[in-house]
Amino acid sequence: MGQLGTKEPCQVLIEMINGEISSCEIKNKKGHTLLAGKQALDTIAGVGKLNWEFELKPKAPDTSTFPQASPQPETTPMRYPSYLDTSPIPIRTPHMMFADVQQWPRKYRQVFVLIDGQRSSEKIALMLSQPQAVIEGILRELQARGVIFLE
Repeated sequence: MGQLGTKEPCQVLIEMINGEISSCEIKNKKGHTLLAGKQALDTIAGVGKLNWEFELKPKAPDTSTFPQASPQPETTPMRYPSYLDTSPIPIRTPHMMFADVQQWPRKYRQVFVLIDGQRSSEKIALMLSQPQAVIEGILRELQARGVIFLE
């Protein structure tokens, strides 16, 4: 992604707490913040498909030796905008025979139960604590069997 209209590289920093976006910033290569918050998320969404590199940073320990006079206010996580989720949304086919479902492997049944025509494959992966690639493999298999289709 260029620096908001230029071809200079930018860095997108997204902080997540308990699976929710708590902050988002777009910085230039010198580290200066160009956009932050909802404006940064909207800009990222407008760019289209991006390649991401994830870096897990543990929360910094509190190094202060003095107790804080007043507790820090808890930050409310930003809601993850659905337009940033580009993973496919599975939908059940209407002529599915539910008796066959009992014969499927457990993970396939778990995925199938969560298919409601609104949850994306990414959301299902998060709900089942499974890698998205595993869930999308199961969804492709279910699609090949003709019990779902992917939107």
